[in-house]
Amino acid sequence: MAADKGTAGYSDTANQISRDYNFWLDDAFASGGETGYDHKQQGITARGAWESVKRHFRELEQDIESEPFTVVGIGDMGGDVFGNGMLLSRQIKLVAAFNHQHIFIDPDPDPSRSFEERQRLFDNVCGWEEYDSQLLSPGGGIYRRDARTIELSEEARSLLQIEQPRPSPETVIKRILSAPADLLWNGGIGTYIKATGQADSEAGDPDNDDCRVEASQVQARVIGEGGNLGITQKGRIELDQQGVMLNTDAIDNSGGVDMSDHEVNIKILLQQSIRLGELDPENRIKVLKSLTDELVDIVTANNYSQSGVISLESHNSERRLDDYRHLLFKLEETVELNRKVENLPFESSMQERLKTGEGMARPELAVILSYTKMALRQALKSADWSEEWLINPMAKDYFPDRLTRSFPAGLDNHPLKQEIALTRLTNLLVDRCGLSFFFRLTEETGIKIADLVGWYLVGSRLAGEPELFAEFRKTEGRISTEKYFTTWWKLIARLDAVTGWLCNNQNRTLSPAEFEAKFSPLIEKALPQIREVLEGSMEEQDTRFQRIKQKEDFWQEQLGNHRFARLRTRLDYLIPLLDIVTLAEQNEQPVKTTAKLYFSLGRRLHLDWLMGRFIHQHSRDHWEEMAISSLSREISIIQRKLVNQLQTDELNLKQLESCCATQLEGLEKIYRDLEASRQFNFSGYQFFVQRLRKIAEICWSS
Repeated sequence: MAADKGTAGYSDTANQISRDYNFWLDDAFASGGETGYDHKQQGITARGAWESVKRHFRELEQDIESEPFTVVGIGDMGGDVFGNGMLLSRQIKLVAAFNHQHIFIDPDPDPSRSFEERQRLFDNVCGWEEYDSQLLSPGGGIYRRDARTIELSEEARSLLQIEQPRPSPETVIKRILSAPADLLWNGGIGTYIKATGQADSEAGDPDNDDCRVEASQVQARVIGEGGNLGITQKGRIELDQQGVMLNTDAIDNSGGVDMSDHEVNIKILLQQSIRLGELDPENRIKVLKSLTDELVDIVTANNYSQSGVISLESHNSERRLDDYRHLLFKLEETVELNRKVENLPFESSMQERLKTGEGMARPELAVILSYTKMALRQALKSADWSEEWLINPMAKDYFPDRLTRSFPAGLDNHPLKQEIALTRLTNLLVDRCGLSFFFRLTEETGIKIADLVGWYLVGSRLAGEPELFAEFRKTEGRISTEKYFTTWWKLIARLDAVTGWLCNNQNRTLSPAEFEAKFSPLIEKALPQIREVLEGSMEEQDTRFQRIKQKEDFWQEQLGNHRFARLRTRLDYLIPLLDIVTLAEQNEQPVKTTAKLYFSLGRRLHLDWLMGRFIHQHSRDHWEEMAISSLSREISIIQRKLVNQLQTDELNLKQLESCCATQLEGLEKIYRDLEASRQFNFSGYQFFVQRLRKIAEICWSS
C-alpha cells in the first residue's frame, strides 16, 4: 500500500487489522502510516526520479548543479513529487507549470528568489494561488484553469509561442507542454502526451483530452516522470526517436515503491530481533526512524544504477540489436513477454532496424530491463545457493549497514531472507552487466544461468568487485560520456571472458565457493610476481600488455584514480593470472617460472596480439559475437594446455619450435597477412586458430 498523504490512513487501518488477527507481518502488512516512513517528508519519489534527470543532463554535458536551466512542469509546490522535485536544484528556472486549478507563468525567473518562494509554498503546502506575485518576472502571472480565456502578456506569449492575446486555458497548457525548455518535470496526475496520430482513447484519460499534445510537438530536451502515466508508451518511444532524453515512469518514480519494500522488510527484521531478545520493543520505532537517511541513500543509489544501465544499453544499442532480438525471444519463452502489450518491436521490425542501423529507444530498453530482471530472478530461484557464501552477504547488502551490524540475529532469522538476497543479486547483476549478458553466455556455453552466475561471482570477486565499479563510477562526469560507457562495456567484456574461463577451465570437483576459497589467496600472492615478470621484460612484450600499461597510466595520471587504475589492470590480467596460478599449483612449479613460459609462448604464437584483436572488435551480429567469444576461449585453452604439456614433459620453446617448424612458419605467414590487413577478416582468424590447433596436436602427440 502506498504511503502517499491520501492513503497513509489506510495503511494504519490495514496494519491494525493485521495486528488484531495476529497476522505474522504485524504492522509490516502495509508501508507508511503512523510507524512508517513519510515519503513526502523524505521526497523519495522525486529524489529517485531526479537521479534520472541528472544523468540525462550529464550525458548532454550540462551541469544542472551549477548552470541555470529552464523547466516547465505538471503539478504544484503543495504536491509531493512536484514540490520536492522543484527544490532539488537552486539553478531551476521554473518558467511555467499547471495543476488541476491554476496555471503558473514566470517568463524569466530569478533562480535564487524563485527557489525561496517555492520552498515557502512547499513548507506551507500551498498551491500556485499563494505564490507571491511580486516575485514574478515581467509578464508573469497566475491564472485559473476554469476561466474561459486568459489574457497573456507579450513576454508570456513569446515564451509559450502563442500569437492570440487571450487563448483558452487548454491552449496555454498545450503550449506549456510543448514549450522549448530544458526539462519537462511531471509531478502530477494525468496523461498529457501521446504519440503523433495516436487516438486520445488510448491514453485512457478522457478528462485531459482537451489539453493533451502529441510527441512531435514537445520541445523539451529532457523529461523526468515523477508522476505515473504522464505519457503513453508509444509517445515515449517517439520522443526518444526525436532526441528527447527520457526513460519511463516505472523507472523514474520507482523510489517510492523501493522505500516501501525496504520499510516492510526492516520491520520484519526488527520483529525477529525483538523475538530473539536483540531489541527492546520500546526502541523499535526509534531504530526504524534512525535509519531514514541511510535508507534514502540506498534507494537513490538503486535509481542511479537502474537509469545507468539503460544509458549503457542505449549507448551501444545499434551494434547490439541482434542480441536484443534473441533476448526478446527468450523473454517471451520464460516470463511471457507480450510485445504488443508492451509496444516492443516484432521480428519484422527488428529485421528492418538491423538493415537501417536503428537501435532501441530508451523507453523500450526500460521495459526490457524489467522483464530481464524477472527472467533472471526466476532462473536464480532454481539453484541451491550457499547461505554463507551468497544468501547472507546479499541479504546484508540490501539493508542499511547499521541495521545488520546491530541486529545480526534478526537478519539471520528473517523469513524472507532468501527472496531478498536473490532480488538484490538480480538487480546487481543486471545493473552492472547489462541486459543480455547471462542469457547470451548461457547460449554460448550451454551452461544454465544459475551456474553461470555462481562462476561470474567468483570472477567478479577475484577482480576486486564491487570496489572496481565503485571506483569506476567516480569517473562519471570527469571523462566524456563516450569514454565512460566505452570503458564500462570493456569492463563487461573482460568479466564475460573471465566467467567463460571459469566455466571451461575450473576444477569440476570444486563448487564456486570452494574454488574461490582455494585460489583467491594464491592469486593475491601471485599478482605482484606476475607484474614483475611483465614489467621486467617490457621490450619483449606484445602490444596487448603495453596497452594494459598505457590504460593504467591514463587512469592514474589523467584522473588521479590510482585505485581504479590498479583494479582495472588486475581485471585485464585476470585470465593469465588464473591460467598461471592453476598451472603452477597443478604442476608444482614456481609462479614466476610458469609466468615466464606462459608469456613467452603467447608472444611466440602471437596469442596476445590475437586476443587483443578480438577484444577490440565490434561484431556484426549476435552469432559473430558468440563465435569470437568461442575462439577467444579456445585460444586460452590451447595456451593453457601447451604450457601444461611443456612443463609436464620438461620441454622449452626451442624444442616446441623444432618439432613444429613447418606449422610455425605457416602461422607466421598468416599472422603477417592479418596484421597488415585493415579489415577484420573473421575467416582468416579462424584459419589462424586452426593452425594453432595443429601445433598443439603435434606437441601433444610428440
